[in-house]
Amino acid sequence: MWSPKQLDSDGPRFLAILRALERDIADGKAIAGDRLLPQRELAYRLGLSVGTVVRAYAVAEQRGLVVGKVGRGTFIAGPEHSDEGGFFGDGARPPGFATGAPIDLSLNVPPLGRQAEVLGAALRALGSSPELAELLRYSPHRGIVRHRTAVADWVARGTAGQFKPTPEQVVICNGAQHAMATVIASLATPGDVILTEALTYAGIKAIAGNARVSLHGVEMDADGLSPEALDAACERSGARLLYTIPTLHNPTGTTMPAARRQAIAAIARRRGLTIMEDDVYGFLMPDAPPPFAALLPAQTYYLGSFSKCLAPGLRVGFVIAPSHAVERIVAGIRATNWMTTPILVEAVARWIVDGTAELLAAEKRGEASVRCRIAKEIFGAWLSGNVNENTPAFHIWLRLPDALTTADIVARATALGIAVTPPEAVTVGSPAMHGIRICLGAAHGPAQLREGLGRLRGLFETSDQAPMPMPSVI
Repeated sequence: MWSPKQLDSDGPRFLAILRALERDIADGKAIAGDRLLPQRELAYRLGLSVGTVVRAYAVAEQRGLVVGKVGRGTFIAGPEHSDEGGFFGDGARPPGFATGAPIDLSLNVPPLGRQAEVLGAALRALGSSPELAELLRYSPHRGIVRHRTAVADWVARGTAGQFKPTPEQVVICNGAQHAMATVIASLATPGDVILTEALTYAGIKAIAGNARVSLHGVEMDADGLSPEALDAACERSGARLLYTIPTLHNPTGTTMPAARRQAIAAIARRRGLTIMEDDVYGFLMPDAPPPFAALLPAQTYYLGSFSKCLAPGLRVGFVIAPSHAVERIVAGIRATNWMTTPILVEAVARWIVDGTAELLAAEKRGEASVRCRIAKEIFGAWLSGNVNENTPAFHIWLRLPDALTTADIVARATALGIAVTPPEAVTVGSPAMHGIRICLGAAHGPAQLREGLGRLRGLFETSDQAPMPMPSVI
């Protein structure tokens, strides 16, 4: 039966039990089906109240770590009891998945870290704040002024002062996905064409389908979006909107160098092309080149979120729109969700102001660096060339050996208990490229990540093929 060998000395006792449980699950010391010590017995052993242990078990069940069975006790949960257990790539879980807890290399999320404790403290402080009553009322569609000011400051600091938006340009959204949908709804009509990288974030495909617009994939090379291909695509398609991820591109991990960004901006300026710049990974690379929003401010909608740098459950994102277009975005917010929940935005804004957000983001960068080093150590020969020890990221792109098809790798990984994203989920237009995205953040700790990548490497090695070089054009 599971019981904690040692509890952290700081913080509430129920959280200490919870942290011990999470560590043991991550380290493989507690596996699906293991029974937890009965609550009264654990309370006696630890010298705690029964109520404290009951609370710890209840929170663990809410988080999907354990499941209670009437008359039998409490057990470590398997994947069937986790809400995230069925989330695979774009949301579809593959058939025939191996029994037992999977190692998730498909979901592009950062490790949670200390956010639950920090948010708990912030909400307790907010509960006694005189501002609480204000936050329970309807707020302006674009967001409260102090919240927008905090976001503008966050972006200015995060881009090393290269882009300094005003609070008047900021519109608060329910995450970056909502921001993307709002911008597309305000700029595109059914039948329009939106340009994207040939490999792109899967979520844009869902938004495009809902908006009844078409996506046109544009060729890439080792520096990202190809200027020549973009110019030709504008000519052929007549598109007036480009969605791009220039920093730590999802899925390839490429970061556009400054010269490439300037070339793309020049084409956009000449063609009258509006840019939707997705910078949700920018916090991992604070020394990135200037964003398009700085190079072409009158034609760029800058999209950001606190899902990757803080926690996805907050659902706080934003659009920074050109000054002349802000009211169009505000109209979209009013028509869809009226406002973003101000209580959670208040928590994020307080973290920005008091420095907590930067500390949490720095922890994420540190963890991403650790995980990238593990990936490079195990898969160095197969990496696309965009990953190195000095660039933290939570996803990488692997070139597949000739003998392995993308269908092979997904099926064989599934049989080994490893969830990976089918390449088709991130491909626009042309057939899926001969490679696969591997997400490093969802695994429960470096040890589990190393195990999962090691299993996956075995599939590459048994193909008896040398790694393929990064192509000049995707």
